Amino acid sequence: VGEVLSLKGGEAEVRAGSLSLRVPVAGLEVLSASAASAGSPTRRGRPVAAEATADDGQGDAATSRTEAALRTTTNTVDLRGMRVVEALAKLEEFLDESSLQGRDVAFVLHGHGTGAMKDAVRRFVSDSNYVSAWEPADVHQGGDGVTVCRLRG
Repeated sequence: VGEVLSLKGGEAEVRAGSLSLRVPVAGLEVLSASAASAGSPTRRGRPVAAEATADDGQGDAATSRTEAALRTTTNTVDLRGMRVVEALAKLEEFLDESSLQGRDVAFVLHGHGTGAMKDAVRRFVSDSNYVSAWEPADVHQGGDGVTVCRLRG
């Protein structure tokens, strides 16, 4: 559930809790006011957005920021099936692009496998100048097979 702030060139700027992100209009679903507000937190009397739980002001801000983040094709990089060296180069390029786009959160889909890719990704993002913090994704966002990175502003 979310609040559309603006439309531009086939993309919508959507506010999800404290996050604003751009998503393709084709990926949005219109909800009736009653469906949007049933069980959804509100800000200034309007429904707020998130496929995951939106920030209700009762959790710590760091956790709610990533829980409220919507995982989309534009804020997710898929590294599954790649070799570590190739994947880390792609990840650095993706983080650079995400930073230039002004994203708050980036999702890194590395899968489970042997754990080598996950470990390499998490070591990389721990040292990255683009990333202020990271954590394994919530079970609804992909669980331990996904790393959620909070990007520096």
